[in-house]
Amino acid sequence: MKLGPPIGLALGGGAARGWAHIGVLRALEELNIPVAAIAGTSMGALVGAFAAAEQLEEIELTALGLAARDVARNFLDVTLPRAGLIEGRKIVQLIEDHLTARSFAHLRLPFRAVATNLLNGAEIVLTAGDLVGAIRASLAIPGVFTPVTREGILLADGGLVNPVPVSVVRAMQVDTVIAVDVNFFAGPATHGNLVSPKMQQRLRDSAAIRWAPVRRWLAEAEQPNIFDVMGHSIRIIEAQITEMRLRTEPADILIRPDVGAVGIMEFHRAAPAIEAGYRATLQQRDALRALIA
Repeated sequence: MKLGPPIGLALGGGAARGWAHIGVLRALEELNIPVAAIAGTSMGALVGAFAAAEQLEEIELTALGLAARDVARNFLDVTLPRAGLIEGRKIVQLIEDHLTARSFAHLRLPFRAVATNLLNGAEIVLTAGDLVGAIRASLAIPGVFTPVTREGILLADGGLVNPVPVSVVRAMQVDTVIAVDVNFFAGPATHGNLVSPKMQQRLRDSAAIRWAPVRRWLAEAEQPNIFDVMGHSIRIIEAQITEMRLRTEPADILIRPDVGAVGIMEFHRAAPAIEAGYRATLQQRDALRALIA
């Protein structure tokens, strides 16, 4: 097969909706689209790192194996609200348990993780050193996950500055960029509560939640809980930033899976998210095949 120019992949943030990236990568494999470089923001950094390590099957099986009870146990180590509600140690452990690469140098493909300098708002592109720490920093949704200090810099979710890192991929010596945006608002009917009633019950029942104020927050079934409010607010902002940046830094191909029905904390709903990513990619098969024709 005659290959076209080097192709890079920009994977956007979106918490649990980011499982859709797995479906996108599966479809690209099926279409024989070679990816030469990957950059990811937030959940895109997590899935992108596994893809760059050629461990996509590992993260896919892990995602599909999560049940609702596992999310509280493996993701949500709630802390007293200082810099964030969730400490993030459990996410780090989950990544370490499944990702064999420990540094960027151990990856099979060039990879970048995008984070935000929380003190001055600068975009920080992580390119070397501790890979798991870089993923954790890129995942640090403000107010939800505690920020990460790395080389003296306080880092938070890269979606605050570059939700779909097309510009980062362009700088990785590729000629063509495929971008995946999982925060696109296809319509209000597909966007309900970000944390389902079942998940709220799991959170209330979790042994990690020991403090009465936290239990009271989650007990108000009629009210949006704190994860809903923070998650919706940040994703609205990121969607607007994405639209502005894609106008000035367009991708060659933009894939937008319809994952609006998956709440951002519903990590146990990987199957519909992966399917949405796979389906959205196949819908653009003609344009994708033209890249290598």
